[in-house]
Amino acid sequence: MARIAERMADDVIPDRAHGRVFGQFIRYVMVGLVNTAVDFGVLNLEIVLTGIHQGAWLVLFNTVSFTCALVNSYFLNRSFTFRSDRGGGILFVQFMLVSLGGLVINDGGIYLLTTISHPWIGTSPVLHVDEAKVATVAVSWAWNFFLYRLWVFRAHEAPRVHA
Repeated sequence: MARIAERMADDVIPDRAHGRVFGQFIRYVMVGLVNTAVDFGVLNLEIVLTGIHQGAWLVLFNTVSFTCALVNSYFLNRSFTFRSDRGGGILFVQFMLVSLGGLVINDGGIYLLTTISHPWIGTSPVLHVDEAKVATVAVSWAWNFFLYRLWVFRAHEAPRVHA
């Protein structure tokens, strides 16, 4: 699956045509969309199954959904976005430290936005949580991309061979 997506990304946005960072950013967005679908899907399932849509339990639910997306994110970003041939301990720890910052942004934002605001009249509580989640995801995506690029995968990128 990753190889098919990689070929599609290379056909549409080759690094050599638009610069390495731009290509990585586009691949990061592609991976991020998949991760966001996992994150929202798990979170919404938890809300629907329990009926809980705010407070400390929501933070726990968000942490679980974020973690599911995070596992997917590590493997796809390492192999597809940043094309790193490294794996193992140090890379994984760095990835997790950056992602922990993203989780703090995500949990803090969703807690604040669902606690200090209320759903619009006629809006479901699930949609209200999704609106808060969209705002926090935007911030955590930026945080994660720049730190993944500048710290986690920076010196360890696999060289690209162009035909």
